[in-house]
Amino acid sequence: MDIKFNPTKIQITTFGGANRHLNAITLNDMIIPWWCDKIKYLGVIFQCKTGATDISNKIRKFYSQIITSYLLQVEALNSYVPYIW
Repeated sequence: MDIKFNPTKIQITTFGGANRHLNAITLNDMIIPWWCDKIKYLGVIFQCKTGATDISNKIRKFYSQIITSYLLQVEALNSYVPYIW
């Protein structure tokens, strides 16, 4: 069983400083072109120059789910209108 890496899907970064583009990094004789300033790992975005994390996207999704759930409950209550004869 071999592990296969796709060089077109790999990203390279450095933490705690500027990205150094001095040397080309290769994998299976293919150059890895993706130097990046931030990476996403397990849903958390890491800012590479500072090492800070950005979880605002997770917070946004959390509040979106709460609001959607609330609106669905309100809609369900409003759809139940008892008939008074």
